[in-house]
Amino acid sequence: MPSRTAAGYRTYDDHDVVVVAQIRTMRDAGLNAALVRRYLDCARTGEHGTSLEMCPDLRATLDGLADRFDREARALEHRRARLAGLAAAPAAPSSRRVRRRG
Repeated sequence: MPSRTAAGYRTYDDHDVVVVAQIRTMRDAGLNAALVRRYLDCARTGEHGTSLEMCPDLRATLDGLADRFDREARALEHRRARLAGLAAAPAAPSSRRVRRRG
């Protein structure tokens, strides 16, 4: 737990800064808070940034995330193609709106 100054501000040591950087790196890679909590002890920070040591079950978790991201990317590409098709479609010759009585 970080200490506080007389004015109530928190002070962080170098280790705290490293842990925050590790958490941000893991979150930016798509790990949710529960996975970060579970695998934070696997994080290592060195001269080349943050990496993950392959703790038990971590490889399967990362592979599962990568598969999910691939599926989501394919779905987005499909939507983008459908949107492009709609945008490229010629306007109907009779584009009058039908008015409903009501």
